[in-house]
Amino acid sequence: DKYNLQQNEWLEAVYNARRQWAPVFFRGCFFASICSTQGIKTFFDGYVNQETTLPLFFKQYERALEDSLEREIEADYESIHSNPVLKTPSPMEQQAADQYTRTIFVKF
Repeated sequence: DKYNLQQNEWLEAVYNARRQWAPVFFRGCFFASICSTQGIKTFFDGYVNQETTLPLFFKQYERALEDSLEREIEADYESIHSNPVLKTPSPMEQQAADQYTRTIFVKF
């Protein structure tokens, strides 16, 4: 009321989409895909910068999520359709190779 924005369509659309806003706005909450400030910077790298407007931010956030999902699908495909190089004949190593994605197994 104070700013006479009751009929502002853009602001209303942004408000109605508030549940889809970037998790980075919810400080103090856990989000598995974004764990820290550095993780947030990495997640948005190449998508937003200081000049990014709020409407463009939402579009870029959605694009970043889609690209992240695509990378995850590709990694899953690679894990399912490839055989890791085992360093030992240990059954435990084989079990780990069967259970973990290739990315995590390499760290193992």
